[in-house]
Amino acid sequence: MTKLTTELGLKPEHLSRGGVHAGFSGGESKRAEMLQLLMYKPKVAMLDEPDSGGLDVDGIAIIGRSIAKLAQGGTAILVTTHHAEILHYVKPTRVVVMARGGSIVHVGGEDVVKAIESMGYERFLKDIANMNMTK
Repeated sequence: MTKLTTELGLKPEHLSRGGVHAGFSGGESKRAEMLQLLMYKPKVAMLDEPDSGGLDVDGIAIIGRSIAKLAQGGTAILVTTHHAEILHYVKPTRVVVMARGGSIVHVGGEDVVKAIESMGYERFLKDIANMNMTK
C-alpha cells in the first residue's frame, strides 16, 4: 500500500486522517479514490469525471496512469469526462458522445476524441447532425 500511496502522490499521513476524505483537498480526494480502486481491483469501475475536482496537470497524469493500470489488470472501466487530457493516458476502446439532455449522438473509437479536440465539441455535434441528415 505504501508503494501505491507514493505512486499516487499521497503521503502516509493521508491514510491516518479521521473519516473519509477528512481534510483532503479535491485532488487528494481523487488520488485517495484511485488508491481504493487499485487496492480492491474491482471487476467494473464507473468513474465520473476523475479528471476534475482540483487536479493539476500532474494530478491528471497520475490519475490517468492509474486508470490505465486498472484496465490492464482486467477492470472494465467507464469514464465520463468533459476534457480529453485524461485520454492521453487512458486509451479508450469505445467513445460515446452525448448531447445536452443525455441523448447519444455518436459512438466510435479513439478517432472521435481526436476529432473533438481538433474541431471542438459544438462543431463536432453539427457535423454529426449534418451527416445523419444526409443518410
